[in-house]
Amino acid sequence: GTRLRRLPKEFRGCRRLLLCTWSHEPGVVSADTCLIALNETLQSSAVFLQAYSDVIDDSEIAHIPFPFTDDPKNDENADPAIGALSRHPSLLTLKEKLSLNTLCGYVTLLRLRVAAKVADENVPNSGDPMDPSVNSTSSTTKDPRKVPSSKTTVVGDQPLADWTLFDCSFGIPLFDQQLNRAVCAQMRSHQLFDASKRADVQFANRHLSLTVLDFIERFQPAVDAAGDDHRVPYPIRSLLFDGSAVRICDS
Repeated sequence: GTRLRRLPKEFRGCRRLLLCTWSHEPGVVSADTCLIALNETLQSSAVFLQAYSDVIDDSEIAHIPFPFTDDPKNDENADPAIGALSRHPSLLTLKEKLSLNTLCGYVTLLRLRVAAKVADENVPNSGDPMDPSVNSTSSTTKDPRKVPSSKTTVVGDQPLADWTLFDCSFGIPLFDQQLNRAVCAQMRSHQLFDASKRADVQFANRHLSLTVLDFIERFQPAVDAAGDDHRVPYPIRSLLFDGSAVRICDS
């Protein structure tokens, strides 16, 4: 396993982090005290650590359904849930890399806000950075991928740059009726079940599978032939995405 002596420098300035494991729900933890929980968890499970918003508020989460509509304003069949966030640069890149317009699901965006910005904005009491319950060092269980969200437009002076790509989920969501309808509407609009689209869907799925296998091969050492072939090996290298590329992280 791995034990971290310090957090990567890329997390400097973050007050909160999202700690994800394979066997438990994600938890929002304080960056100041997360090393203890992180190293304890690493003894039994791989961990995925992400920067999180200073404010634990569901309004900081947005789900964008795909296939995407090229121009929602001019498409009368487009679901009204598709707004300015659907033109986020990260979504446009993801759409091209993963051929999302031949698949279905939703992309989760997270608005990373620093305390200085929050102080000038009118936010709900539950997300107030001065709220003792929010500033507590204890973790808060929260899975942004499963939080119902109706935020679809950039309000006021919120630039697209304030939002960052959090996750991409494939399939039809069941936890949010509005999002479920939006994904289904996009599937109908793009005629994903049309026989002529079958080859495109198969190619996109195959390409996605090969991309994942290539990623594993690049960063996972060869499995010991004497080991148990019936078990999937845990990742044994710490990886870091610094905003531009994935690299091995020196712990």
